[in-house]
Amino acid sequence: MRLSSVDVDIAVTMARDEGHKDDVLDLLYRLRHTTGAVELLPSTEYAAFRYLLKFDHIDAIFKLLNDSVRFS
Repeated sequence: MRLSSVDVDIAVTMARDEGHKDDVLDLLYRLRHTTGAVELLPSTEYAAFRYLLKFDHIDAIFKLLNDSVRFS
């Protein structure tokens, strides 16, 4: 299954429960390792960080920031 940047954007934006942290990180990781990574929307990054801040997942934010090979 090919991940589309729009699909990932919608999924990350729709994450509402605290238990979706692993799903959000997994989607970002999987998109990053496809040819569609160049199409990552700025709104996806915004939605991911907004979600992580909302539920105080500071450790996950630093994981994203420090692991440029996997997530940037």
